Amino acid sequence: MNAEFEALVLNEISKAWSRYAYSFGWIKSLITPPHFKLHDGVQHWGRWTASTREMSFSRHLVTDRPWGEVLEVVKHEMAHQYVSEILHIEDEPPHGITFQNVCKNHNIDAAPRGIPGADKIDTTNHIVEKVRKLLALAKNDNENESKLAAEMAHNIMLKYNIELQEKNDERGYTVRFFGKITGRIQAYMTELANILSKYYFVEIIWVSTFDPRSKKTGHELEVSGTEDNVEVAEYVHDFVTRSALEAWEKKFSSPAFKEQMKAELDSTWNHYDAPHSAKGYTISARSNFLAGFVRGFASQLKQAEIKEQSEGLVLRRDPALEAFYHTRHPHIRKLARGKGYYNHRWQGEGFAQGQSLNMPPAAKAGKKSTPLLGK
Repeated sequence: MNAEFEALVLNEISKAWSRYAYSFGWIKSLITPPHFKLHDGVQHWGRWTASTREMSFSRHLVTDRPWGEVLEVVKHEMAHQYVSEILHIEDEPPHGITFQNVCKNHNIDAAPRGIPGADKIDTTNHIVEKVRKLLALAKNDNENESKLAAEMAHNIMLKYNIELQEKNDERGYTVRFFGKITGRIQAYMTELANILSKYYFVEIIWVSTFDPRSKKTGHELEVSGTEDNVEVAEYVHDFVTRSALEAWEKKFSSPAFKEQMKAELDSTWNHYDAPHSAKGYTISARSNFLAGFVRGFASQLKQAEIKEQSEGLVLRRDPALEAFYHTRHPHIRKLARGKGYYNHRWQGEGFAQGQSLNMPPAAKAGKKSTPLLGK
């Protein structure tokens, strides 16, 4: 990490601090920017030191984690600064009741374990562990047994969330950022994000962002929900994305497939909205295949949903999660995206493969303990 890169990262963190201080309404309290710096090691992702007015961040965090998570740590440390310098609370633990209330009022992740999306402790919630075991069975080569295991896994998550609502307990929500920053939100990405929202008990939104490390401006998928639900949603998102891309690469490597694409290009020449070059047709075929693949996967979940509803298992929207979501994003607007060229053939082939996709294990092996945030 050279000096130029450090200066770029710290400049973006400083701008984020100013942006959040304004949006939280803290500027009126005369809060002032601290000294920003980077530190070595991963014991603390971020750290606020009141005596020196320093807010420091791990070099590992700013180089290796999604930029959205870096910004979540900035907000976490800003909450510490607000409690310290504006509220002048000195007789409470670092993550005491005042800090918790400040975080709750502004939907800042208050967990001392740190950033949303960080690797967590190996021991998982018993519900997630059950789902993990069932989805591991879903990798069985026997198609009937595989689909049954996948249905049972989703059924358990549904019952778990219904039980949470019936208890009406106050539950915390976390935020993670799935995938990488993308300049153009492709159709299959939108389809998969909507699947997570509809079937995996989370809220999703595409947020505009700038990553100083790649100097790339684009969009990042933000997912919020309970820790368990976000955990499962992340595994599903990663697995389906990887499976779809691998299926396309395998198909595209086939000489016969390339001949089919060439014939299709010749037959659609001068058709309305049809691509007029080999490169354009390849991009269109890929987009259609991937979108079809994700829709095929969604059809599995739709069949399971119909069965669950026939058994009286219907989950209402979580009003607390919706409030959390809308507090984070009070001004939501829909992104306009062109439909592009619809190719029935490639959508159909993708759909067939996605429809037969076996679900993944719902937990990653070898997870490491999460570094703690320090005050």
